[in-house]
Amino acid sequence: MPDNDSFPVPGGASPDELRANPTVAERAAMLRRTLGYDPLDDEVIERAARRSSHWSRVISRQVAVAALSGAVTVLLVTHHLVGVTGQRPIDGEDFELFLVLTVVLSLLCSLSIAKIVIVARRRDAELGDFIAAHRELDELYRRENG
Repeated sequence: MPDNDSFPVPGGASPDELRANPTVAERAAMLRRTLGYDPLDDEVIERAARRSSHWSRVISRQVAVAALSGAVTVLLVTHHLVGVTGQRPIDGEDFELFLVLTVVLSLLCSLSIAKIVIVARRRDAELGDFIAAHRELDELYRRENG
């Protein structure tokens, strides 16, 4: 069982509470036939928690790379603009070096953002049905129990 008993719905009912409600259990049985697995099964929940953790780590790394490369790119662009206005001129080789660094870092930032989108789509494709099923069961449980 995951450390967070309300996984995957933050603040939602625990799987034990969901299983104990007859209406929710009946709907879970229908979802089992539709999805091919029991969304309230402990092993399924544990596997989904592990995969969710994996996807979170992958996305977090890409966010860190995008943020760092984006921040350095902004600093380099600012440096270029200051040099262009004449306050701190950048000459020949230094200008080319800063320009190459700026282009490389902006490409790295762009690639990281694209990878974040791709990874998020893969995560949603893998876990989307499971999370949607749990949200539905949690909403049903809340309606039943006020």
